[in-house]
Amino acid sequence: MKKICLITPGHISSNPRLVKEAEYFQQQGYHVHLVFTQYLEYLQKEDEKIIKANRFSYSVLDWTGKTKTSGIRRLASGLLQKIAFKAVVVKRGTVGSAHFVSLNRNYHWQKQQASKVKADLYIAHNLGALPVAVAAAKVNRAKCGFDAEDLHTHEVSNDSTHPDVVLKKSVEEALLPELTYMIAASPLIADNYQQYRKNKIDTVLNVFPRLEFTPAEISPEEPLKLFWFSQTIGPGRGLEEVIGALNELHDKNIEMHLLGALSSEDETYFNRLAVEKVRERIHYYPPISPDEVLPFSTNFHVGLAAETGFPLNRDLCLTNKIFTYIQGGLAILASDTKAQQLFLHQHPNLGFIYKRGDKAGIIDALATYCHDKSILSTHRKNAYSLGQNELNWELETTIYETQILPSVLGA
Repeated sequence: MKKICLITPGHISSNPRLVKEAEYFQQQGYHVHLVFTQYLEYLQKEDEKIIKANRFSYSVLDWTGKTKTSGIRRLASGLLQKIAFKAVVVKRGTVGSAHFVSLNRNYHWQKQQASKVKADLYIAHNLGALPVAVAAAKVNRAKCGFDAEDLHTHEVSNDSTHPDVVLKKSVEEALLPELTYMIAASPLIADNYQQYRKNKIDTVLNVFPRLEFTPAEISPEEPLKLFWFSQTIGPGRGLEEVIGALNELHDKNIEMHLLGALSSEDETYFNRLAVEKVRERIHYYPPISPDEVLPFSTNFHVGLAAETGFPLNRDLCLTNKIFTYIQGGLAILASDTKAQQLFLHQHPNLGFIYKRGDKAGIIDALATYCHDKSILSTHRKNAYSLGQNELNWELETTIYETQILPSVLGA
């Protein structure tokens, strides 16, 4: 039985894309081994659920700080990372372990564990895992791949001289050409990374397994329910514009539902932005298990894809939000990032696009949904149909069957 090792610098439960891939490979008859670390205590139980449900073999490092040993690991690895990053910024020499530790404080531990696995294929999820996969593949004379969920070079800044950009670009230039294959989570991210690769970078979208249910019709007197989710709820995520639009529509029966970790300071921040009638209709929900988010989304009507478009990664990515909304049968209200404009042009009649910085587009879209529930119903039905028939993980995995696995492992 051939073995595939998947690597992520953090929790597997916060990386649903890795989990879907791991489950698929196991279903195809491969032995799957996971290499990951844990730094948030509340996510450890979620990691355990995934491991128990699938019986993956795994190597895990606890640096949550909840025990004395993990606390020492946390402090020591953090200090090492700071030293490494300073060395990279000052010298900017040949790409090596200082670069890799700057991206992944547990690089040396992960490299050691991955190399022990002796896999036939190593797959990196997140840029911090890329050096680990490449190094382990060399040790075991194996194949290696990379799943680019983001345009990592520009996750922090668009400034080419910014230390984070310089660091990530140097690692990408050095390691991406060494990969056996590479995939990306959006067409525009694939296009941007193509400069480093001779072979075509395929796109595997952040879609989810089919969720079969019957979307409930919205009654005339029922409030229009908007939904947005993330690991954290905070400023600079595009929510400010939506709240500003709701202030103008305070006489409409519209609710806003936000799912994620929320600090008291950020709750105060959003409450100050909203007029009283809107403030009363903003509902906050604490984080839930990642596998519960999609079923939870079906309680609402319109999914907010309020990407800011900055830095460049946010302009080119297609997040799991938009595919959660589609699979959950929600209409979509999306900002005009390049990726979202292209997506809704390819898949029309799912919702509305609005121009960032101009809340008038949000106001018009929400007013339309309030005045004509038939348009809302049509967009929701179209989204659900698209999720059932085209954009789902069951169909997306055909790219592994027809292109990736045959060329990489001869499967």
